[in-house]
Amino acid sequence: MPLAERISRPSKVFALCIETISILSYSIYRSHILVYGGIKEVLGYEAMTNLERLICKCFTLLVILRVCGVVYRFFEKPLIDVRDLFKTCRETSAVPENG
Repeated sequence: MPLAERISRPSKVFALCIETISILSYSIYRSHILVYGGIKEVLGYEAMTNLERLICKCFTLLVILRVCGVVYRFFEKPLIDVRDLFKTCRETSAVPENG
């Protein structure tokens, strides 16, 4: 497999970014419209120049990532942990089949 051997591994920073986005993807999907719409309203997006709109979009991206990080840490992750706890309890208390 000469082609596969030539493919380099991604940098740790790039891999960390991809992993973080994959963890936050559902929160991003659920909240980006609300955050973006709110920031557009507060900052007066319609009256901005193109450069200001670009800066606004970059700022919005940072806010969305931060909000989604907080939602994941304090809401989604604890629920995932509880789900895994119940899953583990159910597996250990299962009645074995008589064969």
